[in-house]
Amino acid sequence: MLGRSLNTGRWTAPLAATLAVILMGGAPDLRAQGCPAPPPQPAPDDPTTAGPGGGATVGSSGAGTGSSANRSGAASRRGPAAARSAAAVPGAVTGGGGIRGESGRVSRGATTCAPGTVSLGRARDSWQTWWQRNQADYVWTRPAPLPAAATTSGRSELTGRGRAAPEDERPARSRIYTRIVPRLMALLEDEDTEVVDAAVRALGATVDAPFGSAVADALLPLLTHHDERVQTAATLSLGLLGGQDASGVLLEMARCSAEGHRIVGHTSHVPRDLRLAATLALGYADEPSSVAPLIDIIERMPESESEARQCAVHALGIMENPETRLARSYLSAKLRDERLDPRVRAAIPTALARHGGQPVDALLDVLGDRDSDHVVRQSAVIALGRCAPPGHPETLDALEELVTDGRDAATRHFAYMSLARLGARADAVEAQTHERLGKLLVRQLRKPKQSMDRPWAALAAGVYVHGHPAARTRLAEPLLAAY
Repeated sequence: MLGRSLNTGRWTAPLAATLAVILMGGAPDLRAQGCPAPPPQPAPDDPTTAGPGGGATVGSSGAGTGSSANRSGAASRRGPAAARSAAAVPGAVTGGGGIRGESGRVSRGATTCAPGTVSLGRARDSWQTWWQRNQADYVWTRPAPLPAAATTSGRSELTGRGRAAPEDERPARSRIYTRIVPRLMALLEDEDTEVVDAAVRALGATVDAPFGSAVADALLPLLTHHDERVQTAATLSLGLLGGQDASGVLLEMARCSAEGHRIVGHTSHVPRDLRLAATLALGYADEPSSVAPLIDIIERMPESESEARQCAVHALGIMENPETRLARSYLSAKLRDERLDPRVRAAIPTALARHGGQPVDALLDVLGDRDSDHVVRQSAVIALGRCAPPGHPETLDALEELVTDGRDAATRHFAYMSLARLGARADAVEAQTHERLGKLLVRQLRKPKQSMDRPWAALAAGVYVHGHPAARTRLAEPLLAAY
Protein backbone atom coordinates (compact mmCIF):
# COMPACT_ATOMS: atom_id res chain seq x y z
CA MET A 1 0.00 0.00 0.00
CA LEU A 2 2.98 2.27 0.48
CA GLY A 3 3.41 2.14 -3.25
CA ARG A 4 -0.11 3.39 -3.89
CA SER A 5 -0.55 7.07 -4.43
CA LEU A 6 -3.31 9.55 -4.85
CA ASN A 7 -3.47 11.81 -7.87
CA THR A 8 -4.39 15.25 -6.67
CA GLY A 9 -4.40 17.72 -9.49
CA ARG A 10 -0.98 18.03 -11.06
CA TRP A 11 1.02 16.30 -8.35
CA THR A 12 1.12 12.85 -6.82
CA ALA A 13 1.63 12.16 -3.12
CA PRO A 14 1.82 8.91 -1.16
CA LEU A 15 -1.06 8.24 1.14
CA ALA A 16 0.89 8.99 4.31
CA ALA A 17 1.67 12.50 3.10
CA THR A 18 -1.92 12.98 1.99
CA LEU A 19 -3.15 12.00 5.45
CA ALA A 20 -0.64 14.36 7.02
CA VAL A 21 -1.86 17.24 4.85
CA ILE A 22 -5.46 16.50 5.86
CA LEU A 23 -4.49 16.40 9.53
CA MET A 24 -2.60 19.66 9.24
CA GLY A 25 -5.61 21.36 7.76
CA GLY A 26 -7.99 19.86 10.31
CA ALA A 27 -9.92 16.65 9.87
CA PRO A 28 -12.80 16.95 7.42
CA ASP A 29 -16.13 17.52 9.12
CA LEU A 30 -17.65 14.16 8.31
CA ARG A 31 -20.76 14.63 10.41
CA ALA A 32 -21.58 17.82 8.56
CA GLN A 33 -21.58 15.72 5.40
CA GLY A 34 -24.18 13.36 6.86
CA CYS A 35 -21.79 10.60 7.99
CA PRO A 36 -22.86 9.08 11.32
CA ALA A 37 -20.22 9.03 14.05
CA PRO A 38 -18.86 5.63 15.12
CA PRO A 39 -21.27 3.89 17.52
CA PRO A 40 -20.32 3.38 21.15
CA GLN A 41 -18.30 0.20 21.52
CA PRO A 42 -16.58 -1.58 24.38
CA ALA A 43 -12.85 -1.62 23.94
CA PRO A 44 -9.78 -1.49 26.07
CA ASP A 45 -8.17 1.87 26.15
CA ASP A 46 -5.16 2.28 23.91
CA PRO A 47 -3.50 -1.11 23.96
CA THR A 48 -0.54 -2.09 21.89
CA THR A 49 -1.61 -4.74 19.48
CA ALA A 50 -0.65 -3.54 16.08
CA GLY A 51 0.59 -0.12 16.75
CA PRO A 52 0.94 2.60 19.28
CA GLY A 53 -2.45 2.55 20.73
CA GLY A 54 -3.56 -0.67 19.12
CA GLY A 55 -6.37 -2.56 20.76
CA ALA A 56 -6.87 -5.34 23.16
CA THR A 57 -7.84 -8.06 20.92
CA VAL A 58 -9.87 -11.02 21.82
CA GLY A 59 -12.44 -11.78 19.30
CA SER A 60 -13.11 -8.14 18.74
CA SER A 61 -15.61 -5.81 20.04
CA GLY A 62 -16.91 -5.02 16.78
CA ALA A 63 -15.81 -2.34 18.87
CA GLY A 64 -12.67 -1.41 17.35
CA THR A 65 -13.09 2.29 17.06
CA GLY A 66 -16.27 3.19 18.72
CA SER A 67 -16.55 5.86 21.31
CA SER A 68 -18.10 4.81 24.53
CA ALA A 69 -19.57 8.19 25.10
CA ASN A 70 -23.25 8.20 24.38
CA ARG A 71 -23.36 10.36 21.31
CA SER A 72 -27.01 11.12 21.73
CA GLY A 73 -26.06 13.18 24.72
CA ALA A 74 -28.74 11.51 26.72
CA ALA A 75 -27.64 8.50 28.70
CA SER A 76 -24.26 8.19 30.28
CA ARG A 77 -22.41 4.92 30.66
CA ARG A 78 -21.23 3.69 33.95
CA GLY A 79 -17.99 1.89 34.52
CA PRO A 80 -14.43 3.14 34.51
CA ALA A 81 -13.80 6.27 32.51
CA ALA A 82 -11.21 4.38 30.53
CA ALA A 83 -13.94 2.08 29.30
CA ARG A 84 -16.36 4.93 28.69
CA SER A 85 -13.80 6.78 26.62
CA ALA A 86 -12.88 3.81 24.53
CA ALA A 87 -13.02 5.92 21.44
CA ALA A 88 -9.72 5.25 20.07
CA VAL A 89 -9.32 1.86 21.09
CA PRO A 90 -9.20 -0.23 18.20
CA GLY A 91 -9.38 -3.87 18.32
CA ALA A 92 -11.55 -4.84 21.20
CA VAL A 93 -13.33 -8.00 21.96
CA THR A 94 -16.58 -8.74 20.22
CA GLY A 95 -18.03 -11.75 18.80
CA GLY A 96 -16.73 -13.79 16.04
CA GLY A 97 -14.07 -15.92 17.59
CA GLY A 98 -11.41 -14.00 15.80
CA ILE A 99 -9.61 -10.73 16.17
CA ARG A 100 -10.83 -7.61 14.50
CA GLY A 101 -8.97 -4.37 14.33
CA GLU A 102 -10.38 -1.04 13.33
CA SER A 103 -10.32 -2.08 9.73
CA GLY A 104 -13.03 -4.59 10.56
CA ARG A 105 -11.04 -7.51 9.18
CA VAL A 106 -11.17 -10.59 11.36
CA SER A 107 -8.48 -13.22 11.55
CA ARG A 108 -9.26 -16.34 13.50
CA GLY A 109 -6.71 -17.60 15.93
CA ALA A 110 -4.85 -14.32 15.93
CA THR A 111 -2.78 -13.64 18.97
CA THR A 112 -4.31 -11.29 21.44
CA CYS A 113 -2.09 -9.74 23.70
CA ALA A 114 -4.70 -7.35 23.99
CA PRO A 115 -6.39 -0.36 21.03
CA GLY A 116 -5.77 -3.55 23.15
CA THR A 117 -3.42 -6.67 24.20
CA VAL A 118 0.12 -6.84 23.24
CA SER A 119 0.17 -9.11 20.31
CA LEU A 120 2.40 -7.04 18.14
CA GLY A 121 1.86 -9.10 15.04
CA ARG A 122 3.50 -9.04 11.65
CA ALA A 123 1.49 -6.02 10.52
CA ARG A 124 2.37 -3.96 13.57
CA ASP A 125 5.10 -1.95 11.86
CA SER A 126 2.94 -0.24 9.29
CA TRP A 127 1.80 3.34 9.37
CA GLN A 128 -1.49 2.21 7.82
CA THR A 129 -2.11 -0.08 10.78
CA TRP A 130 -1.28 2.71 13.21
CA TRP A 131 -3.77 4.98 11.46
CA GLN A 132 -6.48 2.30 11.42
CA ARG A 133 -6.13 1.87 15.15
CA ASN A 134 -5.91 5.54 16.06
CA GLN A 135 -7.94 7.42 13.46
CA ALA A 136 -10.89 7.94 15.80
CA ASP A 137 -8.69 10.34 17.78
CA TYR A 138 -8.47 12.63 14.79
CA VAL A 139 -11.44 12.07 12.49
CA TRP A 140 -14.10 12.66 15.16
CA THR A 141 -12.36 15.18 17.37
CA ARG A 142 -14.61 18.17 16.71
CA PRO A 143 -18.40 18.20 16.56
CA ALA A 144 -19.86 19.56 13.38
CA PRO A 145 -21.61 22.92 13.59
CA LEU A 146 -25.32 22.31 13.52
CA PRO A 147 -27.55 24.33 11.19
CA ALA A 148 -29.99 26.50 13.06
CA ALA A 149 -32.95 24.90 11.34
CA ALA A 150 -31.99 21.32 12.14
CA THR A 151 -34.72 19.24 13.74
CA THR A 152 -35.11 15.67 14.88
CA SER A 153 -37.85 14.87 12.40
CA GLY A 154 -35.57 13.13 9.91
CA ARG A 155 -33.39 11.15 12.33
CA SER A 156 -34.00 7.52 13.09
CA GLU A 157 -33.85 6.73 16.81
CA LEU A 158 -32.14 3.40 16.29
CA THR A 159 -29.72 4.15 13.45
CA GLY A 160 -28.91 7.77 14.22
CA ARG A 161 -29.12 8.57 10.53
CA GLY A 162 -30.86 11.55 9.10
CA ARG A 163 -30.56 15.21 9.92
CA ALA A 164 -28.60 16.05 13.06
CA ALA A 165 -30.56 17.51 15.94
CA PRO A 166 -29.41 20.36 18.16
CA GLU A 167 -28.05 19.23 21.51
CA ASP A 168 -31.19 20.27 23.41
CA GLU A 169 -33.45 18.35 21.01
CA ARG A 170 -31.64 15.01 21.20
CA PRO A 171 -33.41 12.13 22.96
CA ALA A 172 -33.80 12.62 26.67
CA ARG A 173 -32.86 9.86 29.08
CA SER A 174 -36.52 9.05 29.65
CA ARG A 175 -37.10 8.66 25.92
CA ILE A 176 -34.12 6.34 25.56
CA TYR A 177 -35.41 4.05 28.29
CA THR A 178 -39.08 4.13 27.28
CA ARG A 179 -38.66 3.85 23.50
CA ILE A 180 -35.18 2.88 22.34
CA VAL A 181 -34.12 0.33 24.96
CA PRO A 182 -37.39 -1.66 24.68
CA ARG A 183 -36.87 -1.89 20.93
CA LEU A 184 -33.33 -3.12 21.44
CA MET A 185 -34.55 -5.68 23.97
CA ALA A 186 -37.10 -6.96 21.46
CA LEU A 187 -34.31 -7.44 18.92
CA LEU A 188 -32.65 -9.98 21.22
CA GLU A 189 -35.24 -12.45 19.92
CA ASP A 190 -34.48 -11.74 16.26
CA GLU A 191 -33.60 -14.68 14.02
CA ASP A 192 -30.74 -12.76 12.40
CA THR A 193 -27.61 -13.35 14.46
CA GLU A 194 -25.99 -10.11 13.34
CA VAL A 195 -29.02 -8.15 14.51
CA VAL A 196 -28.87 -9.84 17.91
CA ASP A 197 -25.14 -9.19 18.15
CA ALA A 198 -25.60 -5.48 17.37
CA ALA A 199 -28.52 -5.13 19.80
CA VAL A 200 -26.52 -6.73 22.62
CA ARG A 201 -23.59 -4.38 22.11
CA ALA A 202 -25.88 -1.36 21.85
CA LEU A 203 -27.53 -2.26 25.15
CA GLY A 204 -24.18 -2.67 26.85
CA ALA A 205 -23.08 0.73 25.55
CA THR A 206 -26.30 2.55 26.48
CA VAL A 207 -27.91 1.20 29.64
CA ASP A 208 -26.75 2.20 33.09
CA ALA A 209 -27.98 2.09 36.67
CA PRO A 210 -30.56 1.42 37.87
CA PHE A 211 -31.65 -0.46 34.75
CA GLY A 212 -28.47 -2.48 34.23
CA SER A 213 -29.53 -5.48 36.29
CA ALA A 214 -32.73 -6.00 34.27
CA VAL A 215 -30.82 -5.90 30.99
CA ALA A 216 -28.12 -8.18 32.42
CA ASP A 217 -30.80 -10.75 33.27
CA ALA A 218 -31.93 -10.66 29.64
CA LEU A 219 -28.36 -11.12 28.39
CA LEU A 220 -27.44 -14.08 30.59
CA PRO A 221 -29.29 -16.67 28.44
CA LEU A 222 -27.35 -15.41 25.41
CA LEU A 223 -24.14 -16.75 26.94
CA THR A 224 -25.32 -20.14 25.64
CA HIS A 225 -26.28 -18.79 22.20
CA HIS A 226 -25.31 -20.98 19.25
CA ASP A 227 -23.26 -18.17 17.68
CA GLU A 228 -20.05 -17.25 19.49
CA ARG A 229 -20.27 -13.65 18.28
CA VAL A 230 -23.43 -13.20 20.31
CA GLN A 231 -21.89 -14.99 23.29
CA THR A 232 -18.85 -12.71 23.20
CA ALA A 233 -20.94 -9.57 22.77
CA ALA A 234 -23.10 -10.62 25.74
CA THR A 235 -19.97 -11.24 27.81
CA LEU A 236 -18.56 -7.79 27.11
CA SER A 237 -21.91 -6.10 27.64
CA LEU A 238 -22.28 -7.77 31.03
CA GLY A 239 -19.00 -6.14 31.97
CA LEU A 240 -20.18 -2.75 30.77
CA LEU A 241 -23.46 -3.10 32.64
CA GLY A 242 -21.47 -3.87 35.78
CA GLY A 243 -22.62 -5.05 39.16
CA GLN A 244 -21.44 -7.76 41.54
CA ASP A 245 -23.69 -10.43 40.04
CA ALA A 246 -22.35 -9.83 36.54
CA SER A 247 -18.78 -9.80 37.84
CA GLY A 248 -19.38 -13.13 39.55
CA VAL A 249 -20.55 -14.67 36.28
CA LEU A 250 -17.59 -13.23 34.39
CA LEU A 251 -15.11 -14.45 36.98
CA GLU A 252 -16.40 -18.04 36.72
CA MET A 253 -16.02 -17.84 32.94
CA ALA A 254 -12.53 -16.36 33.16
CA ARG A 255 -11.44 -19.08 35.59
CA CYS A 256 -12.96 -21.78 33.38
CA SER A 257 -14.53 -23.33 36.46
CA ALA A 258 -17.23 -25.99 36.47
CA GLU A 259 -19.76 -23.21 37.05
CA GLY A 260 -18.26 -21.35 34.12
CA HIS A 261 -18.78 -24.40 31.92
CA ARG A 262 -22.43 -24.50 32.93
CA ILE A 263 -22.92 -20.77 32.33
CA VAL A 264 -21.80 -21.05 28.69
CA GLY A 265 -23.56 -24.37 28.06
CA HIS A 266 -20.49 -26.62 27.82
CA THR A 267 -19.74 -29.70 29.83
CA SER A 268 -15.97 -29.48 29.99
CA HIS A 269 -14.65 -26.02 29.07
CA VAL A 270 -15.25 -22.34 28.38
CA PRO A 271 -14.23 -21.50 24.79
CA ARG A 272 -10.98 -19.57 24.57
CA ASP A 273 -12.41 -16.35 23.15
CA LEU A 274 -15.14 -16.28 25.80
CA ARG A 275 -12.55 -16.69 28.55
CA LEU A 276 -10.52 -13.82 27.15
CA ALA A 277 -13.61 -11.63 26.73
CA ALA A 278 -14.74 -12.42 30.28
CA THR A 279 -11.32 -11.51 31.67
CA LEU A 280 -11.31 -8.17 29.90
CA ALA A 281 -14.96 -7.54 30.81
CA LEU A 282 -14.04 -7.79 34.50
CA GLY A 283 -12.10 -4.57 33.93
CA TYR A 284 -15.17 -2.89 32.47
CA ALA A 285 -17.31 -4.06 35.40
CA ASP A 286 -14.80 -2.30 37.68
CA GLU A 287 -15.66 -4.16 40.89
CA PRO A 288 -12.97 -3.73 43.58
CA SER A 289 -13.42 -7.39 44.50
CA SER A 290 -12.18 -8.41 41.02
CA VAL A 291 -8.69 -6.94 41.41
CA ALA A 292 -7.30 -9.83 43.45
CA PRO A 293 -8.72 -12.54 41.13
CA LEU A 294 -7.25 -10.76 38.10
CA ILE A 295 -3.85 -10.64 39.79
CA ASP A 296 -4.29 -14.33 40.54
CA ILE A 297 -4.85 -15.04 36.83
CA ILE A 298 -1.58 -13.29 35.97
CA GLU A 299 0.32 -15.10 38.70
CA ARG A 300 -1.07 -18.61 38.52
CA MET A 301 -1.97 -19.29 34.93
CA PRO A 302 0.69 -21.19 32.96
CA GLU A 303 2.75 -19.59 30.18
CA SER A 304 0.56 -21.34 27.64
CA GLU A 305 -2.23 -19.00 28.79
CA SER A 306 -0.30 -15.87 27.85
CA GLU A 307 -3.30 -14.24 26.18
CA ALA A 308 -5.50 -14.62 29.26
CA ARG A 309 -2.75 -13.13 31.41
CA GLN A 310 -2.40 -10.19 29.02
CA CYS A 311 -6.14 -9.56 29.13
CA ALA A 312 -5.97 -9.59 32.93
CA VAL A 313 -3.26 -6.90 32.78
CA HIS A 314 -5.42 -4.75 30.53
CA ALA A 315 -8.46 -5.32 32.74
CA LEU A 316 -6.49 -3.99 35.71
CA GLY A 317 -5.43 -1.06 33.55
CA ILE A 318 -8.95 0.15 32.81
CA MET A 319 -10.25 -0.12 36.37
CA GLU A 320 -10.98 2.94 38.49
CA ASN A 321 -12.00 1.85 41.96
CA PRO A 322 -10.63 1.94 45.52
CA GLU A 323 -8.40 -1.06 44.78
CA THR A 324 -6.76 0.66 41.79
CA ARG A 325 -3.75 1.61 43.91
CA LEU A 326 -3.10 -2.07 44.62
CA ALA A 327 -3.35 -2.85 40.90
CA ARG A 328 -0.94 -0.04 40.00
CA SER A 329 1.62 -1.15 42.60
CA TYR A 330 1.38 -4.74 41.42
CA LEU A 331 1.81 -3.83 37.74
CA SER A 332 4.73 -1.54 38.50
CA ALA A 333 6.50 -4.39 40.29
CA LYS A 334 5.79 -6.85 37.48
CA LEU A 335 7.20 -4.42 34.91
CA ARG A 336 10.58 -4.85 36.62
CA ASP A 337 10.30 -8.66 36.55
CA GLU A 338 12.61 -9.72 33.73
CA ARG A 339 11.53 -13.34 34.13
CA LEU A 340 7.95 -12.52 33.20
CA ASP A 341 6.76 -13.66 29.78
CA PRO A 342 7.70 -10.74 27.46
CA ARG A 343 4.23 -10.76 25.92
CA VAL A 344 2.61 -10.31 29.32
CA ARG A 345 5.23 -7.80 30.42
CA ALA A 346 4.63 -5.80 27.24
CA ALA A 347 0.99 -5.31 28.21
CA ILE A 348 1.98 -3.50 31.40
CA PRO A 349 3.31 -0.12 30.16
CA THR A 350 0.12 0.89 28.40
CA ALA A 351 -1.96 -0.40 31.32
CA LEU A 352 0.03 1.81 33.69
CA ALA A 353 -0.32 4.76 31.33
CA ARG A 354 -4.11 4.37 31.44
CA HIS A 355 -4.05 4.30 35.24
CA GLY A 356 -3.07 7.92 35.43
CA GLY A 357 -0.16 9.17 37.40
CA GLN A 358 3.17 9.33 35.65
CA PRO A 359 5.08 6.01 35.58
CA VAL A 360 7.65 7.80 33.42
CA ASP A 361 10.77 6.80 35.34
CA ALA A 362 9.86 3.11 35.21
CA LEU A 363 9.18 3.34 31.47
CA LEU A 364 12.48 5.12 30.84
CA ASP A 365 14.24 2.37 32.81
CA VAL A 366 12.77 -0.16 30.37
CA LEU A 367 14.14 1.82 27.44
CA GLY A 368 17.50 2.14 29.15
CA ASP A 369 17.77 -1.63 29.53
CA ARG A 370 19.20 -2.81 26.22
CA ASP A 371 18.41 -6.40 27.19
CA SER A 372 14.68 -5.77 27.35
CA ASP A 373 12.64 -7.60 24.75
CA HIS A 374 11.79 -5.49 21.69
CA VAL A 375 8.07 -5.84 22.29
CA VAL A 376 8.41 -4.53 25.86
CA ARG A 377 10.45 -1.54 24.67
CA GLN A 378 7.88 -0.80 21.97
CA SER A 379 5.10 -0.81 24.54
CA ALA A 380 7.10 1.51 26.80
CA VAL A 381 7.57 3.93 23.90
CA ILE A 382 3.83 3.93 23.19
CA ALA A 383 3.02 4.49 26.87
CA LEU A 384 5.43 7.43 27.15
CA GLY A 385 3.55 9.18 24.37
CA ARG A 386 0.39 8.79 26.41
CA CYS A 387 1.47 9.69 29.92
CA ALA A 388 4.74 11.64 29.95
CA PRO A 389 4.59 15.41 30.49
CA PRO A 390 4.97 17.03 27.04
CA GLY A 391 8.14 18.91 27.92
CA HIS A 392 9.81 16.17 29.99
CA PRO A 393 13.51 16.42 28.96
CA GLU A 394 14.49 12.80 29.66
CA THR A 395 11.51 11.48 27.69
CA LEU A 396 12.24 13.75 24.74
CA ASP A 397 15.92 12.72 24.82
CA ALA A 398 15.09 9.01 24.86
CA LEU A 399 12.50 9.19 22.07
CA GLU A 400 14.64 11.43 19.87
CA GLU A 401 17.57 9.04 20.25
CA LEU A 402 15.34 6.18 19.12
CA VAL A 403 14.14 8.15 16.08
CA THR A 404 17.65 9.05 14.96
CA ASP A 405 19.68 6.01 16.04
CA GLY A 406 17.26 3.23 16.97
CA ARG A 407 18.02 -0.13 15.34
CA ASP A 408 14.60 -1.73 15.73
CA ALA A 409 12.31 -0.29 13.07
CA ALA A 410 9.05 -0.73 14.97
CA THR A 411 10.43 0.89 18.13
CA ARG A 412 11.78 3.74 16.05
CA HIS A 413 8.47 4.28 14.29
CA PHE A 414 6.47 4.25 17.52
CA ALA A 415 8.90 6.85 18.87
CA TYR A 416 7.91 9.13 15.99
CA MET A 417 4.27 8.89 16.96
CA SER A 418 4.87 9.31 20.69
CA LEU A 419 6.88 12.48 20.02
CA ALA A 420 4.01 13.72 17.86
CA ARG A 421 1.50 13.05 20.64
CA LEU A 422 3.68 14.86 23.17
CA GLY A 423 4.04 17.85 20.86
CA ALA A 424 0.30 17.93 20.18
CA ARG A 425 -0.34 18.12 23.95
CA ALA A 426 2.32 20.72 24.68
CA ASP A 427 1.15 24.23 25.54
CA ALA A 428 2.08 27.06 23.23
CA VAL A 429 4.32 28.49 25.97
CA GLU A 430 6.57 25.42 25.82
CA ALA A 431 8.58 27.03 23.04
CA GLN A 432 11.68 24.90 23.54
CA THR A 433 9.71 21.67 23.13
CA HIS A 434 8.06 22.89 19.93
CA GLU A 435 11.36 24.18 18.54
CA ARG A 436 13.00 20.82 19.22
CA LEU A 437 10.21 18.75 17.70
CA GLY A 438 9.93 21.03 14.69
CA LYS A 439 13.63 20.72 13.88
CA LEU A 440 13.60 16.94 14.36
CA LEU A 441 10.61 16.36 12.08
CA VAL A 442 11.99 18.64 9.37
CA ARG A 443 15.26 16.68 9.44
CA GLN A 444 13.48 13.35 9.31
CA LEU A 445 11.25 14.42 6.43
CA ARG A 446 14.28 15.51 4.46
CA LYS A 447 16.72 12.76 5.41
CA PRO A 448 15.34 9.96 7.58
CA LYS A 449 17.50 7.15 8.94
CA GLN A 450 15.88 4.82 6.40
CA SER A 451 13.51 5.53 3.53
CA MET A 452 10.82 3.43 5.26
CA ASP A 453 10.81 6.03 8.05
CA ARG A 454 9.62 8.91 5.88
CA PRO A 455 5.90 7.94 5.91
CA TRP A 456 6.08 7.80 9.70
CA ALA A 457 7.73 11.20 9.82
CA ALA A 458 4.96 12.54 7.58
CA LEU A 459 2.18 11.05 9.70
CA ALA A 460 3.88 12.26 12.89
CA ALA A 461 4.04 15.77 11.44
CA GLY A 462 0.31 15.63 10.69
CA VAL A 463 -0.58 14.40 14.19
CA TYR A 464 1.64 17.05 15.77
CA VAL A 465 0.20 19.92 13.73
CA HIS A 466 -3.34 18.64 14.29
CA GLY A 467 -2.86 19.34 18.00
CA HIS A 468 -0.55 22.34 17.60
CA PRO A 469 -1.62 24.26 14.47
CA ALA A 470 1.11 26.86 14.95
CA ALA A 471 3.63 24.31 13.63
CA ARG A 472 1.85 24.09 10.26
CA THR A 473 3.87 26.85 8.64
CA ARG A 474 7.14 25.21 9.58
CA LEU A 475 6.28 21.64 8.59
CA ALA A 476 3.97 21.93 5.58
CA GLU A 477 6.66 22.92 3.09
CA PRO A 478 9.17 20.21 4.09
CA LEU A 479 6.35 17.65 3.99
CA LEU A 480 5.32 18.53 0.45
CA ALA A 481 8.96 18.84 -0.67
CA ALA A 482 9.70 15.36 0.68
CA TYR A 483 7.20 13.87 -1.74
